[in-house]
Amino acid sequence: MKRILSVITTLMLGITMATAMFAQTNASDKPLTPNQWKRGIAILAQNAALDGRYGHPESEFPTDYSLDDLNKVYKNSKWKAVYAALKDKEASPSTMQALKDIAKEYTQPNGVERKLNDYIASHPEKQVPESPAATVNQPQPEANQPQAEQADTDAAQPDSIMVINASADSNKATTGSGVGMVIDIILFIIAALALYLAWLAKRENAELKKELDYKTNKMASQFEKFSKNITTDLNRVTYKVNKRRTNDSEGTISFNDAPDGAPVADEPVVEPQKLFLSKPDANDYFIHATDEIEVGNSIYELCTFDGITGTYRVIDSPDVHHFALMMPTENLVRACTGNGIQLSNGKTRIITDRDGTARCENGRWHVAVKAIIHYEA
Repeated sequence: MKRILSVITTLMLGITMATAMFAQTNASDKPLTPNQWKRGIAILAQNAALDGRYGHPESEFPTDYSLDDLNKVYKNSKWKAVYAALKDKEASPSTMQALKDIAKEYTQPNGVERKLNDYIASHPEKQVPESPAATVNQPQPEANQPQAEQADTDAAQPDSIMVINASADSNKATTGSGVGMVIDIILFIIAALALYLAWLAKRENAELKKELDYKTNKMASQFEKFSKNITTDLNRVTYKVNKRRTNDSEGTISFNDAPDGAPVADEPVVEPQKLFLSKPDANDYFIHATDEIEVGNSIYELCTFDGITGTYRVIDSPDVHHFALMMPTENLVRACTGNGIQLSNGKTRIITDRDGTARCENGRWHVAVKAIIHYEA
């Protein structure tokens, strides 16, 4: 669907450009009236004088200045050559394109065309016939034709010329209005297509965002479950390793090593070591670890069997909760995660949903897996 719309938009743009070029070509081929032609020659000469650095501002000349008006002011040799060449061409009116071709020898054609178009817009008048073919077919008086017939022919010619002019003007007006209507329709269609494409893009972006949010939440849930399983497995392995070390050191017989029928010795119970940790620093290392709770400093209770790995949770104490909730970003966020744990207004209690995991590195405990907590009022 999008590919089809893209092709349609490209075709519409091509048609618009072709129509604009066609309209511009027709405008360049229009014949100018004698007054417009003379005015164009004067504009051409004025621009040539300005480019030659001997011209004067247009404000020093009459509003509808002519080539002769410029000749009264300019006297140097460069101007005389320009004036002589343009004076010969002034008597032969032609099209805008012909004027631009002449201007190429003296100045910038586009500047001459722009100024002449401004003049034509402010001084509307009838255009001359586009083609003199209609007048060529008219019978020409012979040399020995009587004067009365010649007079009748001359009197009839103005009426025919007026009819031709009226017909040409009507055709031009119809053509111009038709081209303008086609351009307006094409622009309207392009605008409608652009709005439709924008609406499609917006809807597609909304669907993609919805799908992305769903996948993100699903991945977060899976990661939380995976992290919880890792913590559980790590604690189980740590417990078994510590128990095996204790059995080996005391020389007790484990269940797997006992011979058939031999009594099995009771396995000694290994008591975990408990430490009380303060908040972590910027590198997720707990700043202090003590054997007893220090009010205003201890926040987490860590349990370890081997002194290398352990699990921790927030100490279940109202005083500790009050202290930690005063600055949750500093005290809790670096070691815990959860929904909205940075906002603690109105909360008085911290619940640990899942223990965190820490490792002892160079004598300091470091956060390995953050604990999951939530607040209660």
